[in-house]
Amino acid sequence: MKKVIILFALAILLTGCELETQKDEEKKEKESIVTTNQFEGDKGWKETYIEQLKTYDCVGDEYGLTCLYNLVDIDDNGTPELLVKTGIEEDEIKYDVFSYTNKLVNLGEITGVNSLLYDEDKYLIRQETNQGYEKIYHVTIEDEKLEEELIEENDYSDNLDEPYKNLGGALVANQIDDYDAISRY
Repeated sequence: MKKVIILFALAILLTGCELETQKDEEKKEKESIVTTNQFEGDKGWKETYIEQLKTYDCVGDEYGLTCLYNLVDIDDNGTPELLVKTGIEEDEIKYDVFSYTNKLVNLGEITGVNSLLYDEDKYLIRQETNQGYEKIYHVTIEDEKLEEELIEENDYSDNLDEPYKNLGGALVANQIDDYDAISRY
């Protein structure tokens, strides 16, 4: 009988040890999850950009929505910037530009008046054309702000048959409510 009691007591002790070991393993697993998800509140640039796009009140007109967006890695850091084009009338068009570094950063705006944007390494090119005049700018990011530098100015007003510079393919915009482009990036 003594042997049965000792074996029974031994079985209870071993079971208790096994439960403690499981608890320790579960605790370590939880700690591991917390460590790997230390930015658990950080949604990432894709979700953050989608949330930002949803804040725009874009109305449609006969040509479509008044808001469009592009994803362009202006500074070549691996995370694209979000460019949101707004405005219907030519003199109202602008691009709100956002970056993401563990949070949304508003870099400022670029005028879209009579302008096309082109992606280049480490900067954008903004080509502004109007009634025979052309200005070409480099747009860069410096200290979380947009910087625009005039690099070329041309006057074609004496010969309007001469075309403006062909700088290649301008950026193609996405409808503001089409989040697939963000998912595919």
